[in-house]
Amino acid sequence: MTGAGAVRHAAAILLLAAIALAPATSFAAGVQCSLNVLSAYQTAVKRGWRFSCGALPGVQNGFVTYPPNAIGCTYKTGGLIPPPAPLSGNATLLLFEGQSSTQLKNGWSLKSFEMNGGQYKPMGTNDTLVAAYITLATPNKTYNYRLTKLVIEKFVGGNCTKAIGEAF
Repeated sequence: MTGAGAVRHAAAILLLAAIALAPATSFAAGVQCSLNVLSAYQTAVKRGWRFSCGALPGVQNGFVTYPPNAIGCTYKTGGLIPPPAPLSGNATLLLFEGQSSTQLKNGWSLKSFEMNGGQYKPMGTNDTLVAAYITLATPNKTYNYRLTKLVIEKFVGGNCTKAIGEAF
């Protein structure tokens, strides 16, 4: 091969390599969908999923919805906070507990979540889909932890408009 033929051959090889590599990169990422958390909750609860909030004895707590797009837990600390203060890691936010399975359905999985209303640290999700240690540091205070962002992903065949119906 000489001159222009060699250049065309090299260009063809580079083009084929780029085509071969591009799909592998996009398939690896999958489809990620940021859900309206309240809509996901409303679908899940109709299908038998349970929602709860855990806390230490002496801390009042309850599950609440925050329309139009969040769910969460409210906590009320007593007059004294038992040692160690603050109660970091002693109260947990536990949401999206499935009756027969604690995982999402049809190939969907949890990618990430965010809460606001106080400090939290995500913990293992082997028995719940969303779980985090929260910090309750002040006596006689009400804390409202809101799950405001829920991102799920599917590696093959995901469609964000169908994600809630398929995942829950």
